[in-house]
Amino acid sequence: MATDTSIGHDITRLSGVRAPASTIGGAGKYYLAADYNFVLDVVDTATLQVVQRVDFSSVIPRIGNPGAIVAANNQAYIFPRAQNPQNPKAAVIALSNFQLSSIQLPAGGFCRRCASRLPDGSFVVAVERENSDGKTHVLLIDTTTNQVTADFAQTKNYGVQSVIVTPNPGGPLYGYVFSGSDGTALALDLQPNSPTYGHILGATAVTIPNLQVNEMALSSDGARLIVAGSLLVQQPAPNVDVVDTAKMLSDPAHALIAQLTVNNGIVAGTVCTGFFVTTPPSSAPTVSGVSGDITNDKGNDITITGTNFQPGALVGVGSLSFFDTTFVDSTTLSVHIPKHMPAGKAQDIVVTNPLTNSPPDQQDQSGLLAGKFNILPNPSFLPKTEFATGNQASIQLYDLAQLSMVNLPTDSPGDIPYSTAINVDGKELYTVKLGFEGFFVVPTDLKTRSAANPIPLPSTAQVAYGQVFAASRDPQTDGPVIYTVWTDATDLHISKIDSDPNSPTFNTIVHTFTASLNGGNFAAPPIMTVGPDGKYAYVWYGSNISYLGIFNLTTGAFTNVGYDRLRVQEFQSQIYVAPDGKSLLLSSFHGNRTHIRVFDISNPTSPKSLLELTPIPIPRRGAPYVNNYQVLGNKLYAIDLTGAVVVFNFDRTKGDFRERGWVASESTENSSAFGFSADGVYLYLSDYFSDLVFVADTNKLALGGDPTVTNIRSPYTPSFVTVSPVPPPAKAATARKHGQQHRIVPQGEMQPIISSEP
Repeated sequence: MATDTSIGHDITRLSGVRAPASTIGGAGKYYLAADYNFVLDVVDTATLQVVQRVDFSSVIPRIGNPGAIVAANNQAYIFPRAQNPQNPKAAVIALSNFQLSSIQLPAGGFCRRCASRLPDGSFVVAVERENSDGKTHVLLIDTTTNQVTADFAQTKNYGVQSVIVTPNPGGPLYGYVFSGSDGTALALDLQPNSPTYGHILGATAVTIPNLQVNEMALSSDGARLIVAGSLLVQQPAPNVDVVDTAKMLSDPAHALIAQLTVNNGIVAGTVCTGFFVTTPPSSAPTVSGVSGDITNDKGNDITITGTNFQPGALVGVGSLSFFDTTFVDSTTLSVHIPKHMPAGKAQDIVVTNPLTNSPPDQQDQSGLLAGKFNILPNPSFLPKTEFATGNQASIQLYDLAQLSMVNLPTDSPGDIPYSTAINVDGKELYTVKLGFEGFFVVPTDLKTRSAANPIPLPSTAQVAYGQVFAASRDPQTDGPVIYTVWTDATDLHISKIDSDPNSPTFNTIVHTFTASLNGGNFAAPPIMTVGPDGKYAYVWYGSNISYLGIFNLTTGAFTNVGYDRLRVQEFQSQIYVAPDGKSLLLSSFHGNRTHIRVFDISNPTSPKSLLELTPIPIPRRGAPYVNNYQVLGNKLYAIDLTGAVVVFNFDRTKGDFRERGWVASESTENSSAFGFSADGVYLYLSDYFSDLVFVADTNKLALGGDPTVTNIRSPYTPSFVTVSPVPPPAKAATARKHGQQHRIVPQGEMQPIISSEP
């Protein structure tokens, strides 16, 4: 994303690039992102287009995430990120021809931000905890020979979480590290001929209070060190600190010169420095008006008015990529808005003059018309039930009257939402969140759109980010309840929350079930579901190996079965019980493809393998990776969140499980979650990179034809979809069959091509 700071709005966005570490390289020509697939995305900074992708997994195996990335001497250096790699290597990619090579590193562990470069690019500085002595080591890598030329052992293990080197080639040459062990920032001596060359200077330690530091930055002259992170105390409190680097050497006790509370003290994940202009120049375009609202069931031409428009001007709508324009004159532009543009109220219009042949300070000047343009959804999109989506900062609900997403309060700004569910009466939305004091659940009344008091989970609770909620009815009282699964150091638990507003125990935990495993070492975060009769909960969890755990929600009895006995994958994205209450679905993997294994759970505590479904390979895509699924009526929808849906018959009475057809995008996409409307008419897929929810017609998924109904604009990077089981405010007899959310690790909009099997 490129942002014009004079209008406070992004002016270009690049979809499909998501990485834990990135940098600028090639003398400013490239933006380099080491993405989660262990591929280096090379982006042209002028056009914001991916010009090359280099797979470096042959050097750094796909375990966890890539570590630090540094650009020096027209090369990209990518470091591993692992706790204790025995044979670590750094990947080196030449930016001239994109050839991949490697550098052998000492055995040890690296953190997420444990590498930087000298100002002239002659050396890369990496910090490692080495296995040989358990201490922190400072490595110097010559970027001409790509060899480790120095390895300085420090006096102890500092638990370094970040390192940065001054960018100023004319001043004193120091690096700076943050010690997670001590909670301090320290100087690293990199001055040639210094007696402490290559060593962290313990006497320079500056305490960084109340922060788990995520990243650091330096001013252009190296005089100020800025550290940013997440709070170790209750919000609001300072989450960004400023350190005088000269005082670190002379008076470290007074080197912390400023503390800032940014955005109420929420997690500050990254920080950078630079020169920013906040007043639009007189030559920048201004935008004063836009022609009327449109619907997205067809393409539309709109007219934009303002001043200083130039030929070749681009127009951006909302948070999406920019569109070419027809230049009428300096005050008028015509723009074609394509069919299926994401619907949303109060969208922004941005006009940008690229002027690529002009001096840099005259390029990409922009004007903004904020919140004055409405795109309405396809008039045929008539959902009967609400749905919600969101990210780690906000939750939005699709309002059936306003025909757009509306923000929901959560009573705890800055805390991180982990999962959501709507209870079986459709009246309350529940969100499990992480705050300073631990995990808690926030109920939100969907009629009044108001948040109630948080419901704290036990202080020892650890909650996964995903399918940890289930809405159901209490098998003893038949009242609506919410179940959430969590672990602590030794055991697995499910807590039951009373979600009946007419109950005296409304919005409290009324019971917690414990598996009594008598052991910890939980290797995989648990996911769960509850059967349609509300009597049994099914949990997927890891403790040495992965298990299917089964709780009797009446008696509290617990049993489990190992993944190897079930002959399924060790790690599941979803655990699912069909509406018949007799079929459990899990994913398996063999023959280099995924399958869906169906178990008979007529005896709920003793699943028996019934059959295995294997999707037919899709032309130009191969075998779909279907490890998410849902049964509606007599059809099974198997979902590959990279852009494919396969439909099977699902009739146990007739033994009919034939594949009916499929729909797939031409290229792999990055959906993050899905949900079906309670009546089964619509499939909702959240597009993580394009900030929208794609709505498909489920009948067309099964019968062939373009399934697209509409697109709905959502918050940035939507990571979950939660659907109400009933129309507000009525109840429905089928409520207990629906209402759960489905989410996997985020991976975009499906542009369908259709094929059907006989």
